[in-house]
Amino acid sequence: MKRLLALLITFAVLLTGFALTPTPTSAQGCTVTFGFTYPNPFNISLTANVQLRTEPPPGGTVLASGTVIIPAGPGTFTLSTTLTIASPYTGPVYGRVFGSFTVGAFTFTNDSLAGPFSTDCGGISTFENCAVTFSFTYTKPPGNPASSGTAQVRTAPGGGGELLGTGTVSFAATVTTPVTFNQSVTVAVKPYGGPVWARVIGVGSDSDIGPLKVFCGQQLGCFDLRGAGQGLLTRPTPLYWAPRPDAASTVVLDTQPDAKTYWVLGVDATRRFYKIIIACNTYWVPVDVLVPNPDNVWRGAPLPTNVVD
Repeated sequence: MKRLLALLITFAVLLTGFALTPTPTSAQGCTVTFGFTYPNPFNISLTANVQLRTEPPPGGTVLASGTVIIPAGPGTFTLSTTLTIASPYTGPVYGRVFGSFTVGAFTFTNDSLAGPFSTDCGGISTFENCAVTFSFTYTKPPGNPASSGTAQVRTAPGGGGELLGTGTVSFAATVTTPVTFNQSVTVAVKPYGGPVWARVIGVGSDSDIGPLKVFCGQQLGCFDLRGAGQGLLTRPTPLYWAPRPDAASTVVLDTQPDAKTYWVLGVDATRRFYKIIIACNTYWVPVDVLVPNPDNVWRGAPLPTNVVD
């Protein structure tokens, strides 16, 4: 009887241990990188809070959170941050960067929101950050208080076309003499394949500066995307780890639930594969699964045909 009781107890323990073992799942989280601009009026670095949300605050759910370092100012900085969503999510996401900072007797509060973004969280999605940098000179008359101007980047000169991004430029007060400010400004913009024009409103003149080129990728520490294009995926395809038919991986890019676009760097020597970027890594896909992105930003701009390794 004692031996039977011991066997029953042992069997019960084994069953309990089996029941508590987590069930394996093939679902993966999603690493999301997004770009943003954030001001810092202090000459010290700041630690801001960052979130990925399903809706702008105060609504929605926080999918992931963390912190990001804002460099010492004063200035407005174009930055990026990466967060990982713990479980699959296929809806739009918003990136929020916020904080309240007190230095001495001065308190500065800022809450920035980027998005919405579309994401495919069955794998990895990266939202490339793009920016335009330009310089201008502004002579401020004497006896003027501290002021600011609004920097705009547009797809056409004269205030026309589509507004791709804005930023704020600050100017210190002047006393008895005029002061000339030689400013270099970086404005975060959405990806755009054509020329753009910048202007600063509120500095006495809003003359156009340009044409300029949108530069993408460097803020992420990934790739120099000058000369790259964006391709729209037309049908599901495996990712290839090399530009060869026998190099297909088990990861499949799908067109559902939304149309997917990818940065395209060029073609292989046989011109049968495009080299694409996903989450700061490069892969290959057959050329017949991508077409030029037809949206209002890229407008069917041709994909690059230069040979890349």
